[in-house]
Amino acid sequence: MHRRFRAAGFSLWLVPVWLSFLGLVGACARPQTTAPPQSVASESTPVCAGLVDRFVGLPAALEGDGEAAGHERAPLVGSWWVRSCTTTRNGSELSVNLAGPGWYWVDAEQDGFTMHQQVGLELSAELAGTLQAGFASGIVSVWFRPSREPIVEVRASRELELQTTNARGALLKWLAPGLARTNAARSISERATSRMRSRLTRGITVTYDIWRDQHDLALAHLDAGEVPVHPFAEKTPWIVNERMLLAPGATQMFGPLAADTPHRLDTATARGLGIEYRALCTRDMPAHFSTVVQGVPERLPARAVIGSGKLLGGQRAVRIAPQHCPFYLVASGVGGERSLVDIRLAELESF
Repeated sequence: MHRRFRAAGFSLWLVPVWLSFLGLVGACARPQTTAPPQSVASESTPVCAGLVDRFVGLPAALEGDGEAAGHERAPLVGSWWVRSCTTTRNGSELSVNLAGPGWYWVDAEQDGFTMHQQVGLELSAELAGTLQAGFASGIVSVWFRPSREPIVEVRASRELELQTTNARGALLKWLAPGLARTNAARSISERATSRMRSRLTRGITVTYDIWRDQHDLALAHLDAGEVPVHPFAEKTPWIVNERMLLAPGATQMFGPLAADTPHRLDTATARGLGIEYRALCTRDMPAHFSTVVQGVPERLPARAVIGSGKLLGGQRAVRIAPQHCPFYLVASGVGGERSLVDIRLAELESF
């Protein structure tokens, strides 16, 4: 959601926020090997120009084990890299088709197995609906109302690390390890597809605060003049303003970010030691995507990392200098415990 779209007028400021409302899948897990991501395939329409090659945050399920519950916006536990985009119009109906790889962290126990890992995904979604707009209290609201059920497919990697919890699970893993992984991947895929479809049928509200020059989005119908709630409540324009849940072996991705603009990264650690971040040029991400999906950013080659740092405990802030290339920011937890961290990323000139 790069701020340079903001000068482009009503039709373009709506485009980047389509990133967020698609990030909605269920529990999944961690691969050992990941196929290289497909090449970018996109139309030159404004919608696709604002979406392709961007990372969309995937929030945790609110009905989870308690760490996600109690927050109006669930913490992010995964990412979706949009690599394909097409759009069609049929009268007043707009249809958007998106696809790309991603990953998600899971804690699950089922059929004699447990999983505590990050898994690779392939996601696709076709959304169709109509738009309505309103204005109140300095807030422009655009409501997306689905005109039919979204078409969604989520496929989880079979490269899962399954731990047995009983004799039945141990026997199945010994006799047919491939079958055990296949069954687990199928269950993950079906559950994720169902949850993603269910969330997308609720409608979306896109907001724009004209006084703050701030776009935002909610997976619900908000009243005119109402805006979503975020961890950082100060009235400072931001690119990212979310809560992350980072287990050991988990990563979160943001961007792409502009090369010629300094940024400021703020964090507030609610649990754990904090986060570590690494910046990679966008052109280098396909070559190192597998390393990020596997949750081992420390294995990224030094030549690929154009910036890095740690923000440990409490409230911290760091300036990220302009880079020689557009870049992504990879976040991971520090130490062997889970980190629950609020993050705000903004262009420095906004402060």
